[in-house]
Amino acid sequence: TGPAYTFMSGSSLGGLISTYAAYAFPDVWGRVASVSPAYWPNTAIFAFATSAGRAPAFERFYQDMGTGEGGSAIPNMRTMRDIALAQGFVLGDDLAHVEAAGHEHNEFYWAQRFPDILRFLIDAPAPGCAGDVNGDGATDVFDFSDLAAGFGAGPGATRAPSTCAPTSTPWA
Repeated sequence: TGPAYTFMSGSSLGGLISTYAAYAFPDVWGRVASVSPAYWPNTAIFAFATSAGRAPAFERFYQDMGTGEGGSAIPNMRTMRDIALAQGFVLGDDLAHVEAAGHEHNEFYWAQRFPDILRFLIDAPAPGCAGDVNGDGATDVFDFSDLAAGFGAGPGATRAPSTCAPTSTPWA
């Protein structure tokens, strides 16, 4: 147990809560994904995250938003990105910030982004083939197994080199 083995992800208000949890409970959450986070109803999250600072155990922070979500959604997410960068997160390394072109605020689009969210959180190799989580060049039942094993691998775990030609990830 502990932050190295404890991840959280939520969408919309769940995304806001996930970001809050990472800063409010730094000894619990080590990797967090805020999917289309609803920062707009509670912009106090920005001051809270700034004052709380980044805990050493806060290893990876993912946030995304569709460009079709409208209003202040993208600007607010960029504000949180800038706070994370000021705290030492590195974009494309331990911070993922994705602005998904044309995506809207609903489960259909979140489901399309979720495989990459999991890859980022567990530090899985970039897929060479669609659905190839373990990088063995095939999309098969072993991808599920390796994905599940990645959640328990803990810090410093290594994976076999990929035989697929890696593709870029949305955060790189």
